[in-house]
Amino acid sequence: GLFVARALGRFGGVALPPAAGVVDYQLGGAYEPASDVQIVTRDRTEKPAPGRYNICYVNAFQTQPGELTFWESRHPSLLLRDGGKPLIDANWPDEVILDIRTAAKRTEAAEVVGTWFDGCAADGFDAVEPDNLDAWTRSKGHISEADALAFAKLLIRRAHQDGLAIAQKNTAEWTGKRLGFD
Repeated sequence: GLFVARALGRFGGVALPPAAGVVDYQLGGAYEPASDVQIVTRDRTEKPAPGRYNICYVNAFQTQPGELTFWESRHPSLLLRDGGKPLIDANWPDEVILDIRTAAKRTEAAEVVGTWFDGCAADGFDAVEPDNLDAWTRSKGHISEADALAFAKLLIRRAHQDGLAIAQKNTAEWTGKRLGFD
């Protein structure tokens, strides 16, 4: 599952999901979950499912499909480039990897993604899932693991400031690292 199993309730000030809860992963459009579903993951552009533990999906390490124009017009320096062209993720051909190679770029990117976390909290989500933490492995060597870890720490801090639990599903090799994921 998305989260390390802990007792139902609060941990470190954030609400955690039911440890053995039934999950409905609803990317591509929200719909009424089945009656046995306790945990719902939805895109940040959707509203939480009433009466469930809600996880807000945020594409945090690369652009979301359909949002490249936003990044090009407002944050062009945050698009990773290879040979002068935005580096498209080979696994996700409609997504460009974000350039998080410097502290300044990580801070700027964390502010953009952080505003989305703020929106998730304001909408009533309980947690966030910052997707594509493993984008550095598809960056053609431009982004280091250390860069990705440093960016993840900024996102963890922001989620917790918003009262949101945060977890990751990519990069299982990070499981033993003490980054602060819930």
